[in-house]
Amino acid sequence: MAKKDNGSTSGVAAAVGGAVAGAVAGAAAAYLSDEKNREKVMEKTKELGAAAQEKIHQVVDKADEVKDEASEKVKDAASEADKDAKKKADDKEGNK
Repeated sequence: MAKKDNGSTSGVAAAVGGAVAGAVAGAAAAYLSDEKNREKVMEKTKELGAAAQEKIHQVVDKADEVKDEASEKVKDAASEADKDAKKKADDKEGNK
């Protein structure tokens, strides 16, 4: 026969999860209560922020470069298509 789940397993998991979350929050609060630790965290946060901004600038610069290259290729292709169309029109006029 099939066994019914009365939800006790999920209740235990929720209790354990809550205890772990509380322990992490408590440890973080205790760590950050020390001024030196807060300064370390703030310094690391600034470093990570600066690194992220540099990476963003690199990505934006690369995107601009790719955009410019693609734009140039489209212009070249359009110019070639225009030349081909004019040549075909000229050839067609010459055959009349």
